[in-house]
This record gives sequence, C-alpha cells and structure tokens, in this order.
Amino acid sequence: MSSVVDSEDVPLNLSRELLQDSNLIRKIRLLLTQRITRFLQEQAKKDKPKYQEFYEDYKLFFKEGIVRTADQGEKEDIAKLLRFDSSREEHGNLISLDEYIERMTPEQKHVYYLAGPSRELCENSPYYEAIKQKGYEVLFVYESHDEVLLMQLAEFDKKKLKSVESELETDTKKDDTILEGDTRSLSQDEANTLKQWLLKQFGDKIKNVK
Repeated sequence: MSSVVDSEDVPLNLSRELLQDSNLIRKIRLLLTQRITRFLQEQAKKDKPKYQEFYEDYKLFFKEGIVRTADQGEKEDIAKLLRFDSSREEHGNLISLDEYIERMTPEQKHVYYLAGPSRELCENSPYYEAIKQKGYEVLFVYESHDEVLLMQLAEFDKKKLKSVESELETDTKKDDTILEGDTRSLSQDEANTLKQWLLKQFGDKIKNVK
C-alpha cells in the first residue's frame, strides 16, 4: 500500500533524526494508521472471505505493528484487524476480538486464549476443559509469537486478555487461600461427638482428647 501525504508543516529538508523524533511525524503516522485500519475494517465487513485471504498474507505485519508501538490506542486499532480460531467456530472460521467481546456472557470479565501447537491439542488440554465448563469462549493461537503478541496487547476494549493457564492458576491460589484461612470451629455438640468417636476408635492407645 502506498500513499502521498500533503502537509505544509513538514520541512523540505528531512533528516533521519527528524523522522524519528518529530511530534508532527508521529501524529501523521498515527493518523495514517487509523485511516488504513479503518479502511481494512470496512473491507473485512464487506467481504469476509476475501479479507481472510488478505489476512493470511499480511498478518505478520499487523502483529509486528502491535508489538512495536507503545501507544495502547494504536495497539488496539491494529488489533481490530487480527483474526483468531475460536472454540465456538469450525477450525479455520476465524473471528475478530470485536466479535468475541460481542458474544461474551454477562458474568465474563476477560478475553481468554489458549496457546498450543494445534487445535486438537488445545481442545484436549485440561486447561481448556476447565474454562469450557464455565461456558466461556476461548481463542486458540498456534504460533509461539502469538502468545507474546497477546501479552503485549494486554487488553482490548477495556477487557483484559488472559491465558487460560494463568486464569486457572489464579483460581487454584484463591481456593488454597480460602482453605488456609478457614477459621470455622465445631459446635460443642459436634466436638463432643468427635471426641467420643476418637476415643472409641483408638481405645487404649490414647488417654484423652481435648
């Protein structure tokens, strides 16, 4: 894709330092990114199969753009062009992050993804099975750089992107904390019943239970 930018504020003599450090150049770059991503989003809506073919050829450039920029707004603009395999779709029928969020259940707070070498291995993962039982949709990613990409993106449309593994590890820690912090005690009747049972079970091996 090529274009011409007409700006009266750009000096005639351009240097490498100017291109790297100029606020004006950064603003122009951001504006161009927004215009191009908006155009591609419109094309994706008009002809989904054609866009998917285009995406297969140029997806690495989109991913690189997300990783290279430090601006979260720019990251999310480019991320609208990404497509993912989904647990609710047939393999190869890719969806966008916007489509995922539209289908989220009311109680779901995060966008979940699972990284693996193939869809088959992802679907057979115990991590996936646990999230599936909650009724949540999961995005499957198969390239090693995809997991890094989603960690760099971090969130989309105010929804955090979370790997299924990290979510289940967090749940396990919460469960352990609840068990360790459980200070409930037995009632007097329950304590007496337990005491009598222990005395009966152990007989002469113990003298008393307190």
